[in-house]
Amino acid sequence: MEWSKALDLELALKNVQSDVRGDWYRDPWDWCELSWLVPKHLDDFAIPRLNAAGVKQSASLDVPKENFAIRPAVVLDPLDRLLYQALVDCLSVRLIGKLVRWAYGWRLPHGAPKRGVYAHNDEQWEEFRDHLGRLASYDTAALSTDVVSFFSSIPLDPLCEQILSLVDNEPAARLVDMVSSWYRSTGRGLPQRSAASASLAHMYLAPLDDIVGQFNTIPPGGAALVPEGRALRWMDDIWVFGREQSSLRLAQIAIQDGMRDLALEMNFGKTRVLSGAELVDAVFQLEHSAVDGALRSPEPNEAPLDDLIDRVLAAPETTERTTIRFMTTRMREHDLFDRVPEITAQVSRLPHGADHLARLFRDSGVWADVQDGYVTYAKRWRMRLPWAVSQLATMFPSNKRVAPSLREFFAGALSSAGTPLPLITVAAQRLAAWDPKEARVLIREAARQESHPMTRRSLGLAAIHAGELKSVVRKLLQQNEENALILAMLEDVDFNKKAVPVTADFAG
Repeated sequence: MEWSKALDLELALKNVQSDVRGDWYRDPWDWCELSWLVPKHLDDFAIPRLNAAGVKQSASLDVPKENFAIRPAVVLDPLDRLLYQALVDCLSVRLIGKLVRWAYGWRLPHGAPKRGVYAHNDEQWEEFRDHLGRLASYDTAALSTDVVSFFSSIPLDPLCEQILSLVDNEPAARLVDMVSSWYRSTGRGLPQRSAASASLAHMYLAPLDDIVGQFNTIPPGGAALVPEGRALRWMDDIWVFGREQSSLRLAQIAIQDGMRDLALEMNFGKTRVLSGAELVDAVFQLEHSAVDGALRSPEPNEAPLDDLIDRVLAAPETTERTTIRFMTTRMREHDLFDRVPEITAQVSRLPHGADHLARLFRDSGVWADVQDGYVTYAKRWRMRLPWAVSQLATMFPSNKRVAPSLREFFAGALSSAGTPLPLITVAAQRLAAWDPKEARVLIREAARQESHPMTRRSLGLAAIHAGELKSVVRKLLQQNEENALILAMLEDVDFNKKAVPVTADFAG
């Protein structure tokens, strides 16, 4: 197979780089080896991997959801992730080129799709919110539902059968091989937070879209307001609008049957038929148009944002991540930090929003006042909620002096065997910035205990920033085949830390 002609790896790299901004696992060095790989070193690394079979070792990650539920996730080997994206990009028009207009997020643009060229997700979210708001004005009731553990519950065999029924060629066969290998090795279903996986998920839901489409008709006169129809879907979050609750319950039963035909289960905990004030409230929580309108007016009004903050503080555990992101982003954009102390007091009830809270606490400067409180929180949750602990840690800037208790916690995390990948990564990076001498000692100790290639990658890159000897970093990375790519890049740039900068968002 002439992979270099079949796949556009430069486009795949752009797509991956766009994806990683929203990853569950935030790599401090932004997977820099991929930019070095493409396009000059593909024959040495990418083509041999494509001609092989299976995938390299990934890392498991447990990410908190609303109400302290846990979603299983994986961190893919960076080269595997790039090739996965390239394969899906190559097949994307065949897989999701005919995706219904009212399915939003991680999709090809409606009308004239081009392979591997996806609609911007921020624009997709605005279109989804706009469609939702117009439907709430047009109709009086709505069904809202989603799938239980959607990505992790998509069954392997039907997924692969769908792929091969749409495209039967070598890229499709290699794609099926990669996906099958992840299913077998991780037991966590389709990898999340990836445009490639999202494309496959959209493809898998096509039969369900046919069923939802039966309830998507607009009566005469409504097409001008909602030409997209009365249904909309953001990945597995499904809305169907109408004016009679009985007809929406019929839609619910039909959609449930359609999910079960796909070996999926409806999430009855989130399935509701809404009307009146309850519908307006639910749409408001997703749309938030009143907040933006008030903040952008000639005389800015903070009251709608304050109302939103009140809602979040009243029920932190069940607040959706999209709402937390919206709230914290608007507070940061408009320098509205008066209520940050109230939010810090509830941080233990918001583990699923830790990444967004960390940025708020960093930008507001409150990080300086919560160092001891963070250590208490982190010691309690470091093994149960390592994702939240590691994300919150990014509030502490790399270039500022921090409390001894904070440095001691990170030192302990780095020297303890079995520290989860997200936490050992941020601990190594921050200590390398705060105290390079201590970091070198602790990283050497950690390297003797840790065997996972991604952990060793993080230790090696942090060691470079701590001023470690080239020979020590080289020996560390040589122990895993998966790290051959990052090692080759480092050799090429003479282990210069300026060639592997820490991203500004992670450095703080």
